[in-house]
Amino acid sequence: MSQAFADALQGAPPDAGPPDGGGGGGGGAGDGPDNQNSMDALDAAEQALHEFIQLDHDEPDRQAAARALQIVLQIKASNQKSAQSGDLKSFTRALAGAPGLPGLR
Repeated sequence: MSQAFADALQGAPPDAGPPDGGGGGGGGAGDGPDNQNSMDALDAAEQALHEFIQLDHDEPDRQAAARALQIVLQIKASNQKSAQSGDLKSFTRALAGAPGLPGLR
């Protein structure tokens, strides 16, 4: 499994480098987590998986990334459905300051 894919699954921002701070990072925006809430983290995971699928040449890894992307998209859809229905899950998320739908930030 590629390091970028492993980092994406663990929530590391692109080009953040190893957790010990050693090389590999591009500096600037990769200096720390940019996610303000769980929806931001899901958006970042979706973007990272799309990029991985486009860049990686190993078909089994791409298939695994596609399955992971499906899961991320299912979670996002569940969160959007929850926000639209106004259930307890969306209420809890709103109290924590996380938007349920894009554009409600």
